[in-house]
Amino acid sequence: MVFKNKEDVWSIIDKLLEEVRNHNLNGHDFDEASSIVSQLNFFCCPNCIIRKQDKRDIQRFIYCQEANIPAYPGDYTQHPARWVDRFFIINHAMKKKIQIKVDKEKKVISNGK
Repeated sequence: MVFKNKEDVWSIIDKLLEEVRNHNLNGHDFDEASSIVSQLNFFCCPNCIIRKQDKRDIQRFIYCQEANIPAYPGDYTQHPARWVDRFFIINHAMKKKIQIKVDKEKKVISNGK
């Protein structure tokens, strides 16, 4: 298969997402994001599909977490809805990544005993 543009890559991602959702409807419990990310390297470089805005949002998230400051002035209700949505998506992904790392380390430790 030859990809001519990013839309071609996204069409494959959409098909993968549909496949995962169909499996989940049939009783499986696959994580959509993990399922797609684990297959990306087979057909594209993951960096190709990350937009500049996504990178900036991830940088903002990490900076705010590390510096313990809000991304925008004011309380939660004054933050842009788009940022709040992105915050929860990024936060969930980061926690998932940490959990995967912890699970791998536990597996290594249990296999070593």
